[in-house]
Amino acid sequence: LAATTVFNAGPVQAKSAFCSKVADIEKATDSFGTSGSFAAAVKQVKAAQASAPAEIKDDWRRLASGFDKLNGLLVKAKATTDTKVLTILRAEVDKITRDKTMTKSSDKITKWAKKECGVNLH
Repeated sequence: LAATTVFNAGPVQAKSAFCSKVADIEKATDSFGTSGSFAAAVKQVKAAQASAPAEIKDDWRRLASGFDKLNGLLVKAKATTDTKVLTILRAEVDKITRDKTMTKSSDKITKWAKKECGVNLH
């Protein structure tokens, strides 16, 4: 029994640490309308990618990549007033947010976070 407890301590601690990162990301995304920034949340998502559990690792990678692309598009949109460019950027944002693979990954991560960490991502 002691050997089993010691053996299992690593994965449990790793999951707990990852759940803390997920909770921090949830807090960061809650404050988008106030003091938060999407760029800061993207950094947190990308940083957590390395320690994502195996069952959601690929989904987390997809989410981080999508968030990174969205952030790049937002930066470009803020830097221009050209309506043609803004229309193209809006179409790119729609393409990312409507991507079925991205949606499936996001849904899987949301369910996993609620079940395993007790965190409600939105």
